[in-house]
Amino acid sequence: MGIFRVIRRQGRSPRRGGAKNLTYPTEIENYRAITGAINTWLGERQNGYADLHRATKSLLAFFMPVWSVFEGQALSTNANQQSIREYVSQNVPENADISRLQPALDFFTDRYVEGARTNRRFTSLVGNRTDIARDLTSVLLGQTVLTREKVICLLLIVYCLRNNMAHGLKWQWGYADQYESIVHAVHVLMRTLDGFPPLS
Repeated sequence: MGIFRVIRRQGRSPRRGGAKNLTYPTEIENYRAITGAINTWLGERQNGYADLHRATKSLLAFFMPVWSVFEGQALSTNANQQSIREYVSQNVPENADISRLQPALDFFTDRYVEGARTNRRFTSLVGNRTDIARDLTSVLLGQTVLTREKVICLLLIVYCLRNNMAHGLKWQWGYADQYESIVHAVHVLMRTLDGFPPLS
């Protein structure tokens, strides 16, 4: 039996004088059946997905909608390195308090820097985007302490995570150790948009 079905409702249409016995397609029959089928499908087609913890899967499901809200409201639905820089320069004062973003910056610095150099995880994050790598490195290695550059760095990290997820590149490295990365990425988006809403 399929996980969707057509439910034939009985009774009067919500519109005055409407016809009875209307058919409403693709209503959810069973939430567990749907999520179970999706999990099974992903597990069969993507190595490693079936072994992910439920919490990581849930966060992955939330990440893209949160990103979409941020991109739509802060970046005019056009996310790229330049639009991120423009958003920050227009909405984040240089003397802004970004203490709520500091835990994320500390985490990503620990994750992507070993000693005085970026590591293999950093390479997998940025790929061949040397322009983005340059912007991130200057902050992660402590070469700049400017407030706006820190916010740009965090948003570019989230942007790279989003791109790698959307284009399938992230699965080359796996999501098994990505729980904290996704938590911080979501927090960066939410706290940045709440703290520095785009000027109308």
